[in-house]
Amino acid sequence: MRRSPHGRCVSRGPEPGARAGRRGRSGLRAGLGLLALLAAACQNEVPTVQDPDLVPVEPVTVEVLLPAAEFLTGAGTAGGFGSTNQLFAVDGSTVGFLAHRFSADSLEARTLIRFLPAPSSVTVQDSTGASVTDTILTPIGAFLVGRVDTLASVYPTDVQIEVGRLDQLWDASSATWEYAVDTLGLQRPWDEPGAGPVQVLTTGAWDISATADTFRIPLDTATLRVVMDTTTMRRGLRLASQTPATRLRISDLRIEIEAQPSVNPDTTISLIAGADDFSGMTFIYDPVPAPVSGDLRVGGAPAWRTRISVQVPRQLTGPSSLCAIVTCPVQLNADELSSAQLLLSTRTSPVAFQPRDSISIAARELLAPATFPRSPVGSLLTPSGGLRISGPAFGASPGQQVAVSITPFIQSLIADTAGTGEAALVLLSPVEPSSLEFMTFAGPGSTDAPVLRLVLTLGGQVDIR
Repeated sequence: MRRSPHGRCVSRGPEPGARAGRRGRSGLRAGLGLLALLAAACQNEVPTVQDPDLVPVEPVTVEVLLPAAEFLTGAGTAGGFGSTNQLFAVDGSTVGFLAHRFSADSLEARTLIRFLPAPSSVTVQDSTGASVTDTILTPIGAFLVGRVDTLASVYPTDVQIEVGRLDQLWDASSATWEYAVDTLGLQRPWDEPGAGPVQVLTTGAWDISATADTFRIPLDTATLRVVMDTTTMRRGLRLASQTPATRLRISDLRIEIEAQPSVNPDTTISLIAGADDFSGMTFIYDPVPAPVSGDLRVGGAPAWRTRISVQVPRQLTGPSSLCAIVTCPVQLNADELSSAQLLLSTRTSPVAFQPRDSISIAARELLAPATFPRSPVGSLLTPSGGLRISGPAFGASPGQQVAVSITPFIQSLIADTAGTGEAALVLLSPVEPSSLEFMTFAGPGSTDAPVLRLVLTLGGQVDIR
């Protein structure tokens, strides 16, 4: 008798063609009796029972938490990604900010804008009802209109907004608090820091109780002529808050003009001069917060990024919770890694830059880590929209743990047996910039430094206790 590889008992009789004499027949009868006994014994065995010294076939899932000292070989933060005029609202309009003596940081923020010319002709009906084109339009009033993102804004009561005409040309993609133009080929400072001085044209108020999320600042006809003067429109306007403790996120800026056509002067028509969103609107602010030693920073406008250099051990000799389940050391295999997450602990961002609403973080592989912050980046390691984190995690409720999924990145490191097992990734906003506010996390060297969480599904050649 032998046992098959599948655990079934198999008996084997005499070879075919064998002759049986008297002695042979006696032996045959004895053999048949023995086989019957053996068959009865086999029927009492459970075919699927394994010997106690064999490796179990059922896999075991274990969690391993690696502290920073065991996987993190370096980290660093760099800023300057994107520009403030690349910050867009959901409707596609450019975003601006107004702030005045906001928080202990004394944040000041001003919005610069150029408007496109208003339509110079309209189609109206004359006294006979026929449609004609009228090019003689008489403005009788106008409003500077904008929308306030109330969830992302901080305001005491009503906010006074000053509108002034700029006297210098400026570059929307590079303007800062100090410079009207700050490009590689040209650096031109403002005559006065903060996009000044300006010719004050008017001042209006925004009161959420009266106008909800929209402000409408009246412009008289004299002011409108100055604003719509095509010879000076390239200089544009500066909007500034005059109310302390205010930080407003604004968008959809436009000028709404009421005019009378010459064809039918009893009729009032509405004209809209929209913002030149792609080359004519931005915001500037001061101060720009310097990085804090030991902290990691992600987001903002221009955006901050954080580099994380990782080296995964080839085998695990702990922790004790792992070795209590399997025999250590355990060789790491990419196909046994179910999940890998970078665990980060949130910290409080400077008050002026704390997120008011949820904010997103993403991870990408750095393709040339040595050239960071200029290194190109690979595809997203996290879901396309990034990981959403609540705003209070960086304000009133710090110390929250955030799990950033980086499974493909760690799997590739483990699979690269010929390499050093070291590479780098970058933490960033899914879209840069996505907000003036930024995220802050504890860096290496702190008690709540990053942790690498590995979920392993072990089986096969692993000796399970």
